[in-house]
Amino acid sequence: MHFLISWLITTLIIYGCSELGILIKVASFSTAMQMSFFFALFYILLRFIAIVFKMTSCLTLGIGYLLGVVIQLLAYPLAILNAAERSYGVSRVNFGQAILLSLLIVGLRDYVILKEDRRRPRRGWNRVI
Repeated sequence: MHFLISWLITTLIIYGCSELGILIKVASFSTAMQMSFFFALFYILLRFIAIVFKMTSCLTLGIGYLLGVVIQLLAYPLAILNAAERSYGVSRVNFGQAILLSLLIVGLRDYVILKEDRRRPRRGWNRVI
């Protein structure tokens, strides 16, 4: 469920940026959905690669850990660049636009998801009395 909500929020952000004329242009809402789906797939793949590099850091004397951290930091912009290339009807995105769009996506999506998490009643040992 969390993946679907995150995918829908990312789609709305991409389509909203396109309608406002900032950072990216998409042809339609379905194109924005396709791009956000590719974005999620590439992001999961890059996070997996970063985790593998971090786990093998003891074998590479810490170089793998540094490489994993760099990949993890650049995962959002690289995923946006790859998703824009794979989706039809999406304008070209340069690396600077990908960084700004990734900051916008992370900020708004985390705000909405955290706001939703605060509305749910807490159960168990961590509830507020």
